[in-house]
Amino acid sequence: MLFCIAFQLTAAQSWLDNNKLSGGIPPELGSISGLTVLRLNRNRLSGSIPPELKSLGQLTSLWLSENQLSGPIPHELGDLVHLTELGLNKNRLQGFIPKELGHLAKLQMLALGENSLVGPLPAQICNLANLKNLWLRGNRISGAIPPEIAKLSNISILDLSGNKISGPIPPQIGSLARLVDLYVDDNRLSGHIPPHIGNLRGLRKLYLSDNRLGGSIPATIGNLANLTSLGLENNELEGEIPPQIGHLRQLVQLFLENNHLSGQIPREIGHLVRLTDLYLDRNRLSGSIPREIGSLRSLTGLHLEDNELSGQVPAEIGNLTQLDFLYLQDNQLTGELPPEIKKLTLLSDFNASGNRLSGALPVLPANREAE
Repeated sequence: MLFCIAFQLTAAQSWLDNNKLSGGIPPELGSISGLTVLRLNRNRLSGSIPPELKSLGQLTSLWLSENQLSGPIPHELGDLVHLTELGLNKNRLQGFIPKELGHLAKLQMLALGENSLVGPLPAQICNLANLKNLWLRGNRISGAIPPEIAKLSNISILDLSGNKISGPIPPQIGSLARLVDLYVDDNRLSGHIPPHIGNLRGLRKLYLSDNRLGGSIPATIGNLANLTSLGLENNELEGEIPPQIGHLRQLVQLFLENNHLSGQIPREIGHLVRLTDLYLDRNRLSGSIPREIGSLRSLTGLHLEDNELSGQVPAEIGNLTQLDFLYLQDNQLTGELPPEIKKLTLLSDFNASGNRLSGALPVLPANREAE
């Protein structure tokens, strides 16, 4: 089918997305010299990417995503020097990322995610000064994040999640002033979170979770005033939650669970009035639950379980009328549950076991039970 189409294409642009095209990509496509756009996304194409595509010297956009393509990424694609977009994600591609892709000086979008690519991120990719979106998630890329990453001065979305990247987060990442979304979660990163990350003042999403990061949360994280999601869970972070976290007034999701954080929950957390999800569970937090937590009136999930929290549950928790989940179990809480807890009429799951609490439980829907 696609072989026949190859001989009929005369237009400068070919949009064949969302069809049922199957079989291999014919090498003859490389003979359509005037082609500027070739899109074959979301089909059933298989086999390898033909190196003959390098002859499409006018091509500015090449998208082969969401097919069943296999084999290596041909290094010959580095000859397509007019490319601004290259999308090969969600296939079955294997082998290394060819360093020749670093020749694509006009490239703004590079999507290679969800394949089976291995080896290090070639430093030559960091030569792509016009790159705005680099999507490599869900491969088997290993090695360190190269310090040359600082050359990606126009990058706004950097997604390296779900790989085997190791070593520290280079401080040079703090020079990516246009970065909006940074995903390096689910890797093998170690060392400390560099304080330079506080330079990324345009950042909206920061995910460093599911790594081996240690040390403390840098106070400079409070500089990220535009942040809406912060994921630091499942690491080896220690020390106190910095009070500067209260500066993140746009934050909607805060995930700090399963670390070694200690000290008290800072009262400044009450400034985060847009929060819907607050996960502080499975740490070593101590002291009382701050009354200021009652200011988080948009909260739907509050996870404080498996800490060393003590004292009484504050009456202000009754202000959280949007709560769906409330987990307080396995702490050292004492006294009576405040009667205000009955205001939580949307609560579907409540657990306060493993404490020394008394008093009336909140009323839950008939099909769920409080523990």
